[in-house]
Amino acid sequence: SRIAPPLPLCGEATDRRGIERFAGRGRRRVTVTAMANQIDDYDAVIIGASFAGLAAASQLQQAGRILLVDRERPGAGETSACGTLLAVLERLDALDALEPVHPEIAVNAAGRRITFWPAYPFATFDYHTLCEILVSRLDGVETTVATLGGVDADGALLLGDRRVRGRV
Repeated sequence: SRIAPPLPLCGEATDRRGIERFAGRGRRRVTVTAMANQIDDYDAVIIGASFAGLAAASQLQQAGRILLVDRERPGAGETSACGTLLAVLERLDALDALEPVHPEIAVNAAGRRITFWPAYPFATFDYHTLCEILVSRLDGVETTVATLGGVDADGALLLGDRRVRGRV
């Protein structure tokens, strides 16, 4: 059975045969009809390679064929300052990501600065480095950079020029 082609995304062109995807300067062409018959099956597909996705992949890595997907490389999309208890970085054996340890924490909110002294050492860390450390420990997890384009009628996820399905 054929699926209806999704709407074109940036960098794609359409013609009467469906959508053609162009990659890089070599303009490699893959048509929707070529990908329509192939679905890559996984035991789990994890969308998002931030801390929650990396934690899920870490817990599932021995459970079968696992795919970890994000629209950017893991660690590329930092959206806020990164801090945690120093003990967390020690427990993760991720001190290579450690930045300053702070004896006090200051929060600026609603025009006020609130300072407090935590009972345990608090540290900031380099998000990119921590993500690289965590990804390097994922044994057998396939990671890929792709934008989720939706779900087709067969329940497959549309990831760039791929169709994938996971039990979880």
